[in-house]
Formats: sequence, structure tokens, C-alpha cells
Amino acid sequence: MPGAKKPSVLDVVHRTCKQVVELHQGVSINQQAVQQYAAQLEAAAVRAAGAKGNAFPIKFESLEAEVTFLCLYHLLDFGSGYEQLLQDSSRRGAAETVQYGCFGLALSAKRYELLVIIY
Repeated sequence: MPGAKKPSVLDVVHRTCKQVVELHQGVSINQQAVQQYAAQLEAAAVRAAGAKGNAFPIKFESLEAEVTFLCLYHLLDFGSGYEQLLQDSSRRGAAETVQYGCFGLALSAKRYELLVIIY
């Protein structure tokens, strides 16, 4: 619909999680357990773990752009079964090939969209 506000990546993730819970009755979230877990976390330790986990040398224009990049990166970074094929063709392993591809996409200044496949 022209002029309609496009949902953000975070809106799409929220909607998709809600659909999973609605479609699969065995899936549930124990809110009390989530609260207990969150209460035991130390903010400084969480920030430190995040800083050393996937610190990519890219300055993102927004949180949504960073989340989109990380989602795309992790969606593509599944291919350990393709390790040898990628090694033979590009002289890089699967993780490094995906990383180079995502960097190229992010740095090319082209917009990338998170595609949601609904079955």
C-alpha cells in the first residue's frame, strides 16, 4: 500500500516470534524465569560479552541496520557442510566467505532488507 509505513526489522522479528508461539502450542515463554535470569545478569558483563562477540568494524547508521546485518550474517553462516567447496573455490572458509560477502554488501551503500519467509 503506497504511503504505508514499512515495519522495522524489530517489528518483523516480534511478529514472527508471536506467530511461532501461536502456531506451535508446545512453545512457551516462562516470564518468571526470564525475569529471574535477567535479574542475575550484570550489565557490565553483558556489555563486555557483546563487545568481544561479534565486533565488526562497521559503523551502522541505526540499530535496525545493525540488527539487519547481524541477522543476515547469521542466516548465511550455517554452511559448515560447504566448508571444503568454499575453501577450494575462494581459498577462504565458510565463515570468512560469509563475513567478506556481508561486509561488501554493508559497505557498498546498497540497502539490504531482511526477508522473512512465512511457510
